[in-house]
Amino acid sequence: MSEKQPNESISFSRFADWCRNIDSLSEGARHTVEVLLEKAGTDDAEAAEQILSSMTELYLSNNEITDISILGSLTNLTTLNLYTHGITDFSSLGSL
Repeated sequence: MSEKQPNESISFSRFADWCRNIDSLSEGARHTVEVLLEKAGTDDAEAAEQILSSMTELYLSNNEITDISILGSLTNLTTLNLYTHGITDFSSLGSL
């Protein structure tokens, strides 16, 4: 079985898994993980997952996010602000 290459479509159900596999992610997904780690205030994958998973509101305006597939793992979100990103595909948020 071949190893996933950067920029291939990858999906994980847990935020911590996105973090642990950051080197295998596309540039857009990697940037989103980095922004979310900053929002969580830690670079520890498990701690960030716990913090982000408990959030019901997330404001990501002006962070130049292009890949929102990671956000589908944050199932407690009820308010999500992505203002100014120009994102058109929200299918990955179906679990929210």
